[in-house]
Amino acid sequence: MTFTQPLGLLALLAVPAVVLLHLFRNKLPQRRIAASFLFPDQALLAGAGRTRTRLLRTPSFWCELLAAILLAAWLGGLSFGGRRALPLVLVLDGSASMAAKGTQALAQERVRARLAAHGGGAFVGILRTGSRPEILLDPRDPAPDVDAALQRWAPSLPRHDVHLALDVARELAGPDGEVVFVTDEPAPPGHADVEVLGCGVRAANAALLGAERLPGAPPRLRIRAQKYGELPAATVVVSADGKEVARAAVPWQDAVADFTVAWPGGHDVVAVQLDADALAIDDAVLVVPPPLRTVAIADELAPATRAALASERAFAAVPDWRPAASRAEAQLVLADAPGPVAGGQCELVVTRGTGELLVHKPPFTVDRASPLGEGLRFDGVQWVAGAQELPGRVLVAAGPHVLASEEGLDTGRRVWLRLVGEAGNLVRAPDWPVLCSNLVEGVRGLVPGPLATAVAIGQEIAWRQRPGDAPLLVEAPGGARQNLAFVGDTGGFVPTRPGLHHWVATDGRIRGTFAASFVDASESDLRAVVAADRPAQAIPATSGRASVRDTGFERRLLVVMVLLCLVADWWLLQRREA
Repeated sequence: MTFTQPLGLLALLAVPAVVLLHLFRNKLPQRRIAASFLFPDQALLAGAGRTRTRLLRTPSFWCELLAAILLAAWLGGLSFGGRRALPLVLVLDGSASMAAKGTQALAQERVRARLAAHGGGAFVGILRTGSRPEILLDPRDPAPDVDAALQRWAPSLPRHDVHLALDVARELAGPDGEVVFVTDEPAPPGHADVEVLGCGVRAANAALLGAERLPGAPPRLRIRAQKYGELPAATVVVSADGKEVARAAVPWQDAVADFTVAWPGGHDVVAVQLDADALAIDDAVLVVPPPLRTVAIADELAPATRAALASERAFAAVPDWRPAASRAEAQLVLADAPGPVAGGQCELVVTRGTGELLVHKPPFTVDRASPLGEGLRFDGVQWVAGAQELPGRVLVAAGPHVLASEEGLDTGRRVWLRLVGEAGNLVRAPDWPVLCSNLVEGVRGLVPGPLATAVAIGQEIAWRQRPGDAPLLVEAPGGARQNLAFVGDTGGFVPTRPGLHHWVATDGRIRGTFAASFVDASESDLRAVVAADRPAQAIPATSGRASVRDTGFERRLLVVMVLLCLVADWWLLQRREA
């Protein structure tokens, strides 16, 4: 016999309290008399107040005494040994391969069997692995719903690190608790005290690795797929708005297929579906048009400078840009002198320099690490400019003379260009439109809106907004909405479910759409999943905390006995007064 809560035995102080109450009674027994005048006044006052009397060992006294002892035993956690029931935390692998045919059902069955073997008497928690481990069943929940937790499991993630989830589970279970990892992967190293339930079901499988629109006419889709193991002939179906628009057989070549499919076009969202197999999540890919990111350019150059630089001709060869009505709405500003630069802007300052004009000839030093230097050769170029010191990082130089530089600002950035356009031959050389194109492409990422419209599950997709705009939400398939994690003016989101997602404003308007698809060859290959269990190795106890025991039966029995004693005491008192 043990007590799991010894401090509860302080309730035994109620036993002497019951004895004292019976020793110092102030309720006199009722006597029937003929008339009160037969008794003197002193006799009537003699028995008033609490006085010590002879202890009457009545049945009521024993009932009250027994009720106090039983109540103290209940508070002390009386246990007659029983079965050991330690805290248990289950960690469910969130990798997509756990959703393969037969695997998830087997894992749920084994989880229920493990919980049944564990029994009650201590808390139970369930976690799902991921970059951020998620608690599916809170150990503190007074009414745990295991079935609801297993329904929320929904494994869909690419291969990821599970050590963080196991560390969190160990913290929840404590040094005396048990941690069980339900997975189809090999036992994780460094967690010998974790019991592993291997639930892998090996099978052949095929997966779509991607699909994209091809430019030109007629409209075509490029589709890439791979199979793992021997499979029969496969077919892909292309559908839009719920209707099939194209179908083609998959031309496997050494387990890989890279082919094109003609389709009618005219649809924004296209679904590509592979024949059903062991893993459904990698059989579908959504194709969404890439975002149209049009750069706004504000040209504040003087007319003479604009004509000398032939900027209109140079930028005419650059796709997807438009003139900006003002500096405030532009991503790229062309100016003769530096001005205010807001966040999300790049200012190109073209200066002639001062003093005598100098002619610079190859070789030129170009910073190839900068996007502005990509593709620049300056073969046969004569670069003419006056003398001037340019601030910031050197982009182009001729010997000791800096001809182009990039200046970092508190908000935005500024590119300096020391050039006399009407002299030399730079503006007529092939490098000039290349430099203008590099400037535009370098600021395309500053255009407000989505940076992409397709992303793999587990990877981040971003939305850029103007300073002062209200933050957006992301609506996942099923309607659940989540806030973006903003850093500056760029908000990021990592999808965990495949399907069509929406960028939603705070007023409910849909601002854009992107598709999330599952692509991970290591998870799609089900030929090497693990079905073997590994028992936990015994780890020496690191705390002196007593083991938790299942005292449910004893506690219920003690409560019933206390209630019986109180009812019996009430019945005896009522009978005596009658």
